[in-house]
Amino acid sequence: MPSLFEPCGLPQMIAPIYGSLPVVHDTGGIHDTISHLDTSKHTGNGFLFEHHNAAGLSWAIDQAMDFYRLSEKRKQTEIRRIMKESLAHFNHSVTARQYIDLYEKMLQRPLIN
Repeated sequence: MPSLFEPCGLPQMIAPIYGSLPVVHDTGGIHDTISHLDTSKHTGNGFLFEHHNAAGLSWAIDQAMDFYRLSEKRKQTEIRRIMKESLAHFNHSVTARQYIDLYEKMLQRPLIN
């Protein structure tokens, strides 16, 4: 998803649930949902590039290819982690709770008494 502008986007949230790691430009809603994969720290859920140009996209693709070349065991460990974390984070219950929290903050009171 080399988007120049992306207010929210769903594919970058759906893909990791199914073990597909997105290559994305660091913009808008993508910035809030994808973090760059660091296998040494077991963090991140995709390949994030900052500069919206051919070199930036090429760098991210190179990062994805480096991941692809890892041992099958190491890749599977990371993909399983990402799938589990994504399923826990990108679901209707979590989203609904975040909206309720936002509404309560705006109202300065609980939404439901």
